[in-house]
Amino acid sequence: MLARVLILLVILAVAESCIQHTDCESCTRVSTRVRFKIISCRWCPFKSTCHTEGTTYHGCGDYEVALTSQCVNATQLVIRYDSQVAEQLAKWSSLAYLNPIYYDLKSIQSAVMTQFNGRYKVVEFLLVDCEWQVLKNKRTCAAVIAKSLTENIIIIAFKGSFPPTEINGPHEIISYTDLKTFQPTGGKIMEYSKKTHDILFPCVKATLQRLLTSQPTAAVLITGHSDGGAQAQLAGARLRAEERVSNAKLHIYTFGSPRVGDADFAYSYNRLVGNSWRVTRREDFTPLTVSKDNYPFFHHTRREIYYHYSGVMKPSSDYEICKSNWEESGCIEWQGRLSAKSSTRNSNQYFVPDLQRYMKGMVVKGLNHLHGYMNMDCRVMPIGRSID
Repeated sequence: MLARVLILLVILAVAESCIQHTDCESCTRVSTRVRFKIISCRWCPFKSTCHTEGTTYHGCGDYEVALTSQCVNATQLVIRYDSQVAEQLAKWSSLAYLNPIYYDLKSIQSAVMTQFNGRYKVVEFLLVDCEWQVLKNKRTCAAVIAKSLTENIIIIAFKGSFPPTEINGPHEIISYTDLKTFQPTGGKIMEYSKKTHDILFPCVKATLQRLLTSQPTAAVLITGHSDGGAQAQLAGARLRAEERVSNAKLHIYTFGSPRVGDADFAYSYNRLVGNSWRVTRREDFTPLTVSKDNYPFFHHTRREIYYHYSGVMKPSSDYEICKSNWEESGCIEWQGRLSAKSSTRNSNQYFVPDLQRYMKGMVVKGLNHLHGYMNMDCRVMPIGRSID
């Protein structure tokens, strides 16, 4: 009887020891022999918690990490959020909303030079007709690609989309509710996200490959607002899965991104991409879509930067780093349901007063013609190659 009590006390001590660890590496190094059995700690990447081997209440399912070599950070990658970089990328996300067909090209380039202190030049706008989009006048999916003139940096910004507020037929309902496998990571994502990625990413990749030929060591910064944030994560995951950009050179910042995929997708994404930051803010409903009520198996990717701030945040504004994919105090999912009014008022206030219109307000109208792109479905506005 006494021996059983002692074994129980040892197990409880191991459990207490496991709970104290807050990172994967230290968690998975802990193990204790109890008679003829080794009891170890296990890391749950979705909740960023450490638990005892064999417990069933941790809610981690099949995703628990047992070995230190399996930890995402075992490569000693330097992972750091930079609020000044976030502010700059929010402006690039704003530029992606601009349709270059209707604006003067020199004015666009001039606005970019002014906003970014003469350090960047737009290379191309890439556009594709997304006929599956619900809002008939918002059916252009787009990305803008730029390069630094003074630093070894390439920028890719994806245009966001508008929420599905109207449905025009059964085929569009399917596009917004069906799930499709995302091959680079495994797991399921929304069909409309996959359609956009499949038709736009090949053109983005072709332009990026051309730039990397002349800048092979360039850092690649990918960004996007709303569903543009979802596209940024899909592009980043695919570039990593295809080993086209190293983990050390890839940086992803999204603003108000919805949930992109299920647990399999989120788990694989977290292991592929190190420097990935989901910036969220108080009273922005968009990150709470796709709804947990309808898709309880969908998960955010990790590393949320949460601004509990009612106005337009600045690089100096306080924020909280939320490492897990699950609800925790201070993060966007902790807020629960918000009104549509709150979302409309706040979903665009990421470092600028109105992210969707900020860069549009700095350029003048014009009319241009798009060109076909290498026999692909995208059309291109080669700004960087048409303006000296």
